[in-house]
Amino acid sequence: MYDYSTLVTILSCTAVFKQGCHPRYNSGPVALKVTAAPPLPLASRRRGEGEEEGLRVDHEGDRERATASLCDGTVHPTIHEARVYALVCPHPSIPVFVECIEDAFDTSCFLTKEHHRGVRRLPVLVTQFVKAASLDRFFYSFPVLRWSIAVQVAHQVANVLQHVHSKGVVYGDLKLPNVLLGSEGHVWLVDFASAVILHSGVAVSEKRRAVEVEELARGITFHLRAPELFSTTQTPGTEAVLKHPFMVDFWAFGAFLLELLTGRPCLGAFAERSGKYTREELQAKAMEGCSLAKQRYGGAKGPSQR
Repeated sequence: MYDYSTLVTILSCTAVFKQGCHPRYNSGPVALKVTAAPPLPLASRRRGEGEEEGLRVDHEGDRERATASLCDGTVHPTIHEARVYALVCPHPSIPVFVECIEDAFDTSCFLTKEHHRGVRRLPVLVTQFVKAASLDRFFYSFPVLRWSIAVQVAHQVANVLQHVHSKGVVYGDLKLPNVLLGSEGHVWLVDFASAVILHSGVAVSEKRRAVEVEELARGITFHLRAPELFSTTQTPGTEAVLKHPFMVDFWAFGAFLLELLTGRPCLGAFAERSGKYTREELQAKAMEGCSLAKQRYGGAKGPSQR
Protein backbone atom coordinates (compact mmCIF):
# COMPACT_ATOMS: atom_id res chain seq x y z
CA MET A 1 0.00 0.00 0.00
CA TYR A 2 2.79 2.42 0.94
CA ASP A 3 6.20 3.02 -0.64
CA TYR A 4 9.05 2.12 1.75
CA SER A 5 11.89 2.57 -0.72
CA THR A 6 13.18 5.92 0.59
CA LEU A 7 14.46 5.53 4.15
CA VAL A 8 14.89 8.73 6.16
CA THR A 9 15.54 7.56 9.71
CA ILE A 10 15.98 4.15 11.31
CA LEU A 11 16.15 3.35 15.02
CA SER A 12 15.99 0.19 17.11
CA CYS A 13 12.25 -0.25 16.71
CA THR A 14 11.18 2.70 14.54
CA ALA A 15 11.68 3.54 10.88
CA VAL A 16 10.65 6.67 8.95
CA PHE A 17 10.29 6.76 5.17
CA LYS A 18 9.55 9.45 2.59
CA GLN A 19 6.80 8.94 0.03
CA GLY A 20 6.53 11.31 -2.92
CA CYS A 21 2.77 11.80 -2.82
CA HIS A 22 -0.42 10.67 -1.10
CA PRO A 23 -4.07 10.88 -2.28
CA ARG A 24 -5.12 12.53 0.98
CA TYR A 25 -2.35 15.16 0.93
CA ASN A 26 -1.80 17.34 -2.12
CA SER A 27 0.88 19.72 -0.85
CA GLY A 28 3.98 17.56 -1.29
CA PRO A 29 5.60 14.38 0.02
CA VAL A 30 4.56 12.57 3.20
CA ALA A 31 6.46 10.84 6.00
CA LEU A 32 5.65 7.22 6.91
CA LYS A 33 6.47 6.26 10.49
CA VAL A 34 6.39 2.59 11.52
CA THR A 35 7.04 1.41 15.08
CA ALA A 36 7.37 -2.11 16.47
CA ALA A 37 7.28 -1.06 20.11
CA PRO A 38 5.00 -3.07 22.44
CA PRO A 39 1.47 -1.77 23.01
CA LEU A 40 0.74 0.81 25.70
CA PRO A 41 -1.72 0.13 28.56
CA LEU A 42 -5.26 1.20 27.81
CA ALA A 43 -4.90 3.82 30.57
CA SER A 44 -2.83 5.83 28.11
CA ARG A 45 -6.03 6.74 26.27
CA ARG A 46 -9.42 7.75 27.63
CA ARG A 47 -12.41 5.54 26.90
CA GLY A 48 -14.82 7.40 24.69
CA GLU A 49 -12.09 9.18 22.70
CA GLY A 50 -12.00 6.29 20.22
CA GLU A 51 -14.23 3.36 19.32
CA GLU A 52 -13.92 0.21 21.46
CA GLU A 53 -13.11 -2.04 18.50
CA GLY A 54 -10.96 0.43 16.62
CA LEU A 55 -9.88 4.00 16.25
CA ARG A 56 -11.33 6.43 13.76
CA VAL A 57 -10.57 10.14 13.91
CA ASP A 58 -12.14 12.39 11.30
CA HIS A 59 -11.20 16.02 10.72
CA GLU A 60 -13.76 18.52 9.60
CA GLY A 61 -13.27 19.78 6.06
CA ASP A 62 -10.78 17.45 4.41
CA ARG A 63 -11.98 14.42 6.40
CA GLU A 64 -8.52 13.17 7.24
CA ARG A 65 -8.76 9.88 9.10
CA ALA A 66 -6.91 7.62 11.52
CA THR A 67 -7.90 3.97 11.50
CA ALA A 68 -6.29 1.15 13.45
CA SER A 69 -7.23 -1.73 15.74
CA LEU A 70 -7.20 -2.12 19.49
CA CYS A 71 -6.86 -5.51 21.14
CA ASP A 72 -6.75 -7.04 24.63
CA GLY A 73 -6.94 -3.74 26.47
CA THR A 74 -3.83 -2.28 24.86
CA VAL A 75 -3.13 0.33 22.23
CA HIS A 76 -0.15 0.44 19.87
CA PRO A 77 2.12 3.51 20.34
CA THR A 78 1.59 4.53 16.71
CA ILE A 79 -2.18 4.59 17.22
CA HIS A 80 -1.73 6.69 20.34
CA GLU A 81 0.53 9.11 18.47
CA ALA A 82 -1.98 9.38 15.64
CA ARG A 83 -4.69 10.33 18.11
CA VAL A 84 -2.44 13.04 19.57
CA TYR A 85 -1.71 14.42 16.09
CA ALA A 86 -5.42 14.49 15.34
CA LEU A 87 -5.99 16.55 18.49
CA VAL A 88 -3.19 19.10 18.10
CA CYS A 89 -3.42 19.68 14.34
CA PRO A 90 -3.58 22.06 12.61
CA HIS A 91 -0.72 24.28 13.75
CA PRO A 92 2.01 25.92 11.63
CA SER A 93 4.75 24.24 13.70
CA ILE A 94 3.26 20.73 13.66
CA PRO A 95 3.40 18.54 10.51
CA VAL A 96 -0.04 17.96 9.00
CA PHE A 97 -1.65 14.72 10.14
CA VAL A 98 -2.82 12.66 7.15
CA GLU A 99 -3.88 9.20 8.36
CA CYS A 100 -2.93 6.09 10.32
CA ILE A 101 -3.78 2.76 8.72
CA GLU A 102 -2.37 -0.74 9.06
CA ASP A 103 -0.14 -2.05 6.30
CA ALA A 104 2.11 -5.05 5.64
CA PHE A 105 5.64 -4.13 6.71
CA ASP A 106 8.95 -6.02 6.60
CA THR A 107 10.18 -5.84 10.21
CA SER A 108 13.73 -6.75 9.18
CA CYS A 109 14.13 -2.99 8.54
CA PHE A 110 14.36 -2.33 12.28
CA LEU A 111 17.85 -2.17 13.78
CA THR A 112 17.12 -4.39 16.78
CA LYS A 113 16.99 -8.06 15.78
CA GLU A 114 14.45 -8.94 18.47
CA HIS A 115 11.90 -7.01 16.41
CA HIS A 116 12.64 -8.97 13.24
CA ARG A 117 9.48 -11.05 12.81
CA GLY A 118 9.06 -11.14 9.07
CA VAL A 119 6.30 -9.28 7.30
CA ARG A 120 3.65 -8.10 9.76
CA ARG A 121 0.67 -5.80 9.65
CA LEU A 122 1.56 -2.69 11.64
CA PRO A 123 -0.09 0.74 11.97
CA VAL A 124 1.62 3.36 9.80
CA LEU A 125 1.50 7.02 10.82
CA VAL A 126 1.33 9.31 7.79
CA THR A 127 2.14 13.00 8.20
CA GLN A 128 3.43 15.88 6.11
CA PHE A 129 7.12 15.43 5.24
CA VAL A 130 9.04 18.52 6.30
CA LYS A 131 12.40 19.45 4.82
CA ALA A 132 14.27 20.29 8.01
CA ALA A 133 17.00 19.02 10.32
CA SER A 134 16.83 18.29 14.03
CA LEU A 135 18.47 20.92 16.23
CA ASP A 136 21.04 18.52 17.68
CA ARG A 137 22.50 18.03 14.19
CA PHE A 138 23.22 21.74 13.84
CA PHE A 139 25.81 21.51 16.60
CA TYR A 140 27.95 19.29 14.36
CA SER A 141 28.49 22.26 12.03
CA PHE A 142 27.79 25.24 14.29
CA PRO A 143 29.01 24.74 17.89
CA VAL A 144 27.20 27.97 18.81
CA LEU A 145 23.92 28.86 17.14
CA ARG A 146 23.42 32.41 16.00
CA TRP A 147 21.72 34.32 18.85
CA SER A 148 18.86 35.54 16.65
CA ILE A 149 18.14 31.95 15.58
CA ALA A 150 18.22 30.68 19.17
CA VAL A 151 15.71 33.36 20.22
CA GLN A 152 13.48 32.58 17.24
CA VAL A 153 13.56 28.85 18.02
CA ALA A 154 12.76 29.42 21.70
CA HIS A 155 9.80 31.66 20.83
CA GLN A 156 8.32 29.19 18.34
CA VAL A 157 8.76 26.21 20.67
CA ALA A 158 7.03 28.10 23.50
CA ASN A 159 4.20 28.99 21.10
CA VAL A 160 3.62 25.41 19.93
CA LEU A 161 3.80 24.06 23.50
CA GLN A 162 1.13 26.55 24.54
CA HIS A 163 -1.03 25.31 21.66
CA VAL A 164 -0.48 21.65 22.59
CA HIS A 165 -1.45 22.39 26.21
CA SER A 166 -4.59 24.20 25.05
CA LYS A 167 -5.67 20.92 23.42
CA GLY A 168 -5.34 19.07 26.72
CA VAL A 169 -2.07 17.34 25.84
CA VAL A 170 1.20 17.12 27.80
CA TYR A 171 3.99 16.82 25.21
CA GLY A 172 6.51 15.17 27.54
CA ASP A 173 9.75 14.44 25.67
CA LEU A 174 10.88 17.92 24.64
CA LYS A 175 14.49 17.73 23.43
CA LEU A 176 16.72 18.96 20.60
CA PRO A 177 16.20 15.88 18.34
CA ASN A 178 12.42 16.39 18.45
CA VAL A 179 12.60 20.00 17.25
CA LEU A 180 13.35 20.48 13.55
CA LEU A 181 14.70 23.68 12.05
CA GLY A 182 13.75 24.41 8.45
CA SER A 183 14.36 27.19 5.98
CA GLU A 184 14.15 30.78 7.21
CA GLY A 185 14.24 29.59 10.82
CA HIS A 186 10.88 27.80 10.79
CA VAL A 187 10.50 25.34 13.68
CA TRP A 188 8.65 22.01 13.64
CA LEU A 189 7.74 19.93 16.71
CA VAL A 190 7.61 16.20 15.94
CA ASP A 191 7.34 12.82 17.70
CA PHE A 192 4.22 12.86 19.89
CA ALA A 193 4.60 9.21 20.93
CA SER A 194 5.39 10.20 24.55
CA ALA A 195 2.55 12.70 24.87
CA VAL A 196 -0.24 12.17 27.39
CA ILE A 197 -3.82 13.21 26.67
CA LEU A 198 -5.53 14.80 29.67
CA HIS A 199 -8.70 15.84 27.87
CA SER A 200 -9.89 16.43 24.33
CA GLY A 201 -12.75 18.87 24.48
CA VAL A 202 -14.74 16.86 27.04
CA ALA A 203 -16.68 18.40 29.89
CA VAL A 204 -14.61 19.89 32.70
CA SER A 205 -15.97 17.28 35.12
CA GLU A 206 -14.50 14.51 32.92
CA LYS A 207 -11.00 15.95 32.61
CA ARG A 208 -8.17 14.02 34.20
CA ARG A 209 -7.11 15.81 37.36
CA ALA A 210 -3.91 13.80 37.79
CA VAL A 211 -1.62 11.51 35.82
CA GLU A 212 0.34 8.53 37.09
CA VAL A 213 4.06 9.25 37.24
CA GLU A 214 4.90 6.04 35.38
CA GLU A 215 2.54 6.90 32.52
CA LEU A 216 4.22 10.26 31.87
CA ALA A 217 7.82 9.27 32.68
CA ARG A 218 7.77 6.18 30.47
CA GLY A 219 8.59 7.95 27.22
CA ILE A 220 10.74 10.86 28.42
CA THR A 221 14.50 10.81 27.84
CA PHE A 222 16.14 9.94 31.17
CA HIS A 223 18.42 12.95 31.68
CA LEU A 224 15.58 15.36 30.78
CA ARG A 225 12.99 14.08 33.25
CA ALA A 226 11.60 16.53 35.77
CA PRO A 227 12.43 15.81 39.46
CA GLU A 228 8.84 14.78 40.22
CA LEU A 229 9.12 11.92 37.71
CA PHE A 230 11.68 10.09 39.82
CA SER A 231 10.56 7.73 42.59
CA THR A 232 13.15 9.22 44.95
CA THR A 233 11.11 12.44 45.07
CA GLN A 234 7.88 10.66 46.04
CA THR A 235 6.79 10.81 49.68
CA PRO A 236 6.60 7.26 51.13
CA GLY A 237 3.05 6.01 51.39
CA THR A 238 1.65 8.52 48.89
CA GLU A 239 0.16 7.76 45.51
CA ALA A 240 2.61 8.14 42.60
CA VAL A 241 0.55 10.69 40.69
CA LEU A 242 1.15 14.15 39.27
CA LYS A 243 -1.53 16.66 40.14
CA HIS A 244 -0.03 19.28 37.82
CA PRO A 245 1.25 17.25 34.83
CA PHE A 246 1.65 20.27 32.53
CA MET A 247 4.50 21.46 34.76
CA VAL A 248 6.61 18.61 33.35
CA ASP A 249 6.73 20.51 30.05
CA PHE A 250 7.78 23.70 31.86
CA TRP A 251 10.79 21.85 33.30
CA ALA A 252 11.53 20.35 29.88
CA PHE A 253 11.38 23.76 28.21
CA GLY A 254 13.96 25.15 30.67
CA ALA A 255 16.21 22.14 30.07
CA PHE A 256 15.72 22.56 26.32
CA LEU A 257 16.82 26.22 26.49
CA LEU A 258 19.95 25.34 28.47
CA GLU A 259 20.93 22.69 25.92
CA LEU A 260 20.15 25.02 23.02
CA LEU A 261 22.33 27.82 24.44
CA THR A 262 25.14 25.76 25.96
CA GLY A 263 25.43 22.86 23.51
CA ARG A 264 25.62 20.36 26.36
CA PRO A 265 23.14 18.31 28.46
CA CYS A 266 21.12 20.53 30.79
CA LEU A 267 22.66 19.03 33.95
CA GLY A 268 26.15 18.80 32.48
CA ALA A 269 26.14 15.11 31.45
CA PHE A 270 23.73 12.58 29.96
CA ALA A 271 24.20 10.29 32.97
CA GLU A 272 22.89 12.92 35.38
CA ARG A 273 19.33 12.90 36.65
CA SER A 274 17.39 15.64 38.39
CA GLY A 275 15.87 13.30 40.94
CA LYS A 276 19.08 12.94 42.93
CA TYR A 277 19.52 16.68 43.56
CA THR A 278 17.91 19.01 46.06
CA ARG A 279 16.08 22.13 44.92
CA GLU A 280 19.06 24.28 45.85
CA GLU A 281 21.47 22.03 43.94
CA LEU A 282 19.24 22.09 40.86
CA GLN A 283 19.11 25.87 41.04
CA ALA A 284 22.92 25.94 41.19
CA LYS A 285 23.06 23.65 38.13
CA ALA A 286 20.72 25.97 36.24
CA MET A 287 22.79 29.03 37.13
CA GLU A 288 25.92 27.19 35.99
CA GLY A 289 24.26 26.61 32.63
CA CYS A 290 23.20 30.25 32.40
CA SER A 291 26.78 31.37 33.09
CA LEU A 292 28.09 29.05 30.37
CA ALA A 293 25.53 30.40 27.91
CA LYS A 294 26.55 33.96 28.74
CA GLN A 295 30.22 33.08 28.14
CA ARG A 296 29.43 31.42 24.80
CA TYR A 297 27.53 34.41 23.53
CA GLY A 298 29.82 36.96 25.18
CA GLY A 299 26.88 39.17 26.08
CA ALA A 300 26.47 40.07 22.39
CA LYS A 301 23.15 39.55 20.68
CA GLY A 302 24.01 40.85 17.28
CA PRO A 303 23.55 38.98 13.98
CA SER A 304 27.25 38.18 13.82
CA GLN A 305 26.91 35.50 16.49
CA ARG A 306 26.99 31.99 15.00
